[in-house]
Amino acid sequence: MQFPAYVPAAVRDFITLQIEGKEGWWEGLAARAAEAEQELSEIKQAIEVRILRNENEYVVGLRRKEAETQKIYSSLIEELECLRRLIHDARMRDAYALLTLEISDDEQWRCFINAAYVAQDNYAEWRNHLKQAEEEKEKIADAADKLAYLIENFSKNGVQGPPEFYSVRDLLRITECDDPSESNRYIWRAVRKDVLGERRKELEPDKQRQLDSLSPEVGERSRRSNSRIPRIRIQFVSSEDVVEHDPLAPLRYGWEKAPRLSALLRTVAKVARDFEPHEDGMIGAAVNTRQGSTKTAYIRALAYLLCNARKFALTNRLMRAMAIIANVVINSPDVDITYDDVRKAVASPATSGWKSQDKK
Repeated sequence: MQFPAYVPAAVRDFITLQIEGKEGWWEGLAARAAEAEQELSEIKQAIEVRILRNENEYVVGLRRKEAETQKIYSSLIEELECLRRLIHDARMRDAYALLTLEISDDEQWRCFINAAYVAQDNYAEWRNHLKQAEEEKEKIADAADKLAYLIENFSKNGVQGPPEFYSVRDLLRITECDDPSESNRYIWRAVRKDVLGERRKELEPDKQRQLDSLSPEVGERSRRSNSRIPRIRIQFVSSEDVVEHDPLAPLRYGWEKAPRLSALLRTVAKVARDFEPHEDGMIGAAVNTRQGSTKTAYIRALAYLLCNARKFALTNRLMRAMAIIANVVINSPDVDITYDDVRKAVASPATSGWKSQDKK
């Protein structure tokens, strides 16, 4: 790759690695974009063939796959173009000149340019996720309250309902684990009676071998679980002898005193209403502000990475360089970021780790 003379050597190495990759380690963005482009072309050809054959039942799935692949390809191209701008955009000459007075070693150069590259994201999408979460948690609270009311009201009409309407223990007894992992489903079936405080026979040798073949860890956990359950034996004792207590009795007693399902639903409703959706880290710094502009989100994300993850101090020179780089990365005719924009964007930081030093 060709680089202008003003690009520091450490930055050249970092960007080359991202674009070209490292043989035997990982593919660079260029190769991944080429693969995505080839896959996209093949999908489009398959769609054309299916349409010509009137096999429309296959077209819907192919269209969905085309959209997903197009999104991946577009994202890779945007990343590639961003990295190339950080090399060839003429505005970067001034940014590197300012940073040369702030950065003292290659590691800092790599950290800075990596932060500038990583901070780009579709923060509007993250904001929408938070907005949707706010709406959904209210729906969850309303639905939980409504179901709790219906269950409580049902119990007042004199009709004997199923025990699962009221008892969490009874619900657990009949509910299978819906985890996609087969081993987790098997574990739940193996330990369910232990959780419910109910006795169960030890696994027969052939079933234990079947459990071991599924997962050694599962088998070992099951053996340890079985070893905790004493074998049932009948023994005639005199009235003076001490009788051993059932070790599962306290657990069963606890289930008898456990809250009813409707009470748990009321708790779900309260927790949902009290919950405040938010994001942490770089994304949180970018979106947890009243101003939802693209430039403010990028500046705050970049500041978070530099100060919290890389331990840079927000000096005047660094913030001037950040303004230039933000314009280069966002690269929109509708966005013009100044030093004053950067200063205001980081004036109320999302974390206490941000620092500002008035060095020239």
